[in-house]
Amino acid sequence: MIYYLYLIICITIFFLILSCTFILVNSKITGSNVFFFTLIGAFLWLLFYSFEISATNSAQAFFWFKLKYFGIILIYPSFLLFVLSFTNKLKMLKHWVIFLLFIEPVITLSILFFDGNSSILFPSYIFNFEIIPHFGVWYWIHLTYTYIVLIGGTTIFCFYNKSKFNYYKNLTLYMKIAVLFPVLANFVSIIINYYPELKKIIPYNLTPPALLLSAFYILLIFVKYNYLNFKPIARDIVFDKISDGIIVLDKDSNIIDANEAAENLLDRKLDSIIGTKAIEHFYLWADFVDAFNTKKQFNTEVKIFRNNEIKYYDMNIYPFYTSINEPRGSVLVGRDVTDRKQIEEKFKYLSFHDQLTGLYNRTYFDEEIKRLSSGRRYPISVIMFDVDGLKSLNDTKGHEYGDTLIRKMSNFLLKEFRTDDMIARIGGDEFVVFLPCTDEKAVEIIRERLFKNLEILNKEQSEVKLNFSFGIKTVNKGDNLIEAIKTADNRMYTMKNEKKNTLQ
Repeated sequence: MIYYLYLIICITIFFLILSCTFILVNSKITGSNVFFFTLIGAFLWLLFYSFEISATNSAQAFFWFKLKYFGIILIYPSFLLFVLSFTNKLKMLKHWVIFLLFIEPVITLSILFFDGNSSILFPSYIFNFEIIPHFGVWYWIHLTYTYIVLIGGTTIFCFYNKSKFNYYKNLTLYMKIAVLFPVLANFVSIIINYYPELKKIIPYNLTPPALLLSAFYILLIFVKYNYLNFKPIARDIVFDKISDGIIVLDKDSNIIDANEAAENLLDRKLDSIIGTKAIEHFYLWADFVDAFNTKKQFNTEVKIFRNNEIKYYDMNIYPFYTSINEPRGSVLVGRDVTDRKQIEEKFKYLSFHDQLTGLYNRTYFDEEIKRLSSGRRYPISVIMFDVDGLKSLNDTKGHEYGDTLIRKMSNFLLKEFRTDDMIARIGGDEFVVFLPCTDEKAVEIIRERLFKNLEILNKEQSEVKLNFSFGIKTVNKGDNLIEAIKTADNRMYTMKNEKKNTLQ
């Protein structure tokens, strides 16, 4: 039976060494250095316990028994400090509170090594394969202290790690087992020592096999769940409160964590997101999928149609690596920039549109000249318009009347021309229309229609009569569009002057 116990101790020590190595590699993670001492404490306890059960006499055994307490006094306070550090609550402890936390362990060690009989701790003991002490008053003080510290740390841990998702429920369960199982086993061993009948049935200390289970679950938490890397317990301080959608991927692009804002990003509940492949949600954006599969930093903007609305998200991928530069995973951050995009679109609209009529403005007109000049939509016909008598109407009837006339002109042009035609207001009373793929014959038909429909409009809406002059010029491939605009403008003024001469 003793050989099985040695085997358990060796395997447990091996697991603890692996866990310590993992922490050293990830020493920058919040609280990891403190937790390192918790594992070292467990390691020392097991090491000295193995020497204790190997001792050939009671004096040797009791010596190693006392050294075990170097491990014990490391385990409990360092575990509490780890939890407080990892949950961002360490700053709540005053220096004197931390000082008090270590007073009891120091007193216990002092009694063990400087009080020759250790009467208030262990008045007596028997040696039967291992030391079986009789407990004094100070031992029960020491035991109460250790259980309060351990249960307090575990409670804080579980409270800040509560979650409705199976992923985190499992993780919390494993940590509870890792922390509480050795304590319960140790407590049961203490009870067994009081009852010789039970001692005959269970002659060995239950703490080593419990520590084996604990070490296994700690490794599972570190390796399978990447706990120290991916999910600080203080996630509720930043992770769940931030408005950006955050999704954490492992090295195989599985989603292992996400915050509440990710629900809006993916339009799915969190419990249906955790554990799925990232490609299931982002397959429409090939460049984005390629980036998180190849572990590249990447930024893009995506447009999502959802519930008859358009949403814009600024998406970023931040890969992270091990100390030897191997991919460890990625963090996807999606920021809703819909409001910003709408403002940008509004400014863009205003920069290219006339505020009074909603038609294109002079800026857009200049850009359209460049685009059409280098395009293939010839022949292009240009019609320049000028509202007759606008200045005098503004002076006699007011600018509100003039604005009404401008809007009436705008509506008339919108009805007369195709959606592919470009209509712009380029001055107070000046308008221009570009008609791509329209030759002289087609534009002559348009000319006749303009006169006819203007006459009909003024009969139907006689309270505000609209009159305008216009000039037309058609250009073919190789002709100068700007010169055509000038020609159309001159013809428009010719018509305007002819009207004035007729009135005179």
